[in-house]
Amino acid sequence: MTDEPKVPPEGSGAPGKPADQAEGGPSKPAAPMPTEPAATETPAKPGAPGQGAEGPGKPAPVAPPAAVAAGPPKAAAPPSKPAAPAKPAPPAPKPVVKPEPWSSPLVDELRKRFPGAVGDALMFRSQPSIVVAKEALIAIGEFLKSEAGGAYTFLTDETAVDYPKRAQRFEVIYQLYSFKLNHRLRLKVHLREGESVLIVAGV
Repeated sequence: MTDEPKVPPEGSGAPGKPADQAEGGPSKPAAPMPTEPAATETPAKPGAPGQGAEGPGKPAPVAPPAAVAAGPPKAAAPPSKPAAPAKPAPPAPKPVVKPEPWSSPLVDELRKRFPGAVGDALMFRSQPSIVVAKEALIAIGEFLKSEAGGAYTFLTDETAVDYPKRAQRFEVIYQLYSFKLNHRLRLKVHLREGESVLIVAGV
């Protein structure tokens, strides 16, 4: 008994072939999968080819680069100089020191012993001075040398000053010192031009 050829069941295709080819017709292509539309550029405004949107003969303006639009670069400003230090205010002027009247038991004793021969007694910068008449200079010097007069036994200096505007323009000054009291005393004698005074070296 011979085998009979097997006929494939109706509606089925040949082995290994799709069912649509089994009927003798060409296979239909598969429907394409839907895809997202590609991004498109914004359409330009209508115009002739080669023309800008503003009309014929006017090309579309092109924005200049930022460097060109801003102009050439400006030169850097020179560094500022440091501010000069403030000058200190000038010191206030010192007050003028003027001689002040001086009173002491010594002055009172001299005026008592030699009336009319003792003039102004002044204190200037802690230095006492007495103006005496030239005629009484030697007698006053001897009294000041004694213990009662203060023991002024040392003549430290002798000098003179010229005041041209004064009637008695010359002023002879004797600087006395007392070792006993540690005091200094100035005797002043006023002289006119051409006048002289006795020397006190013997005293």
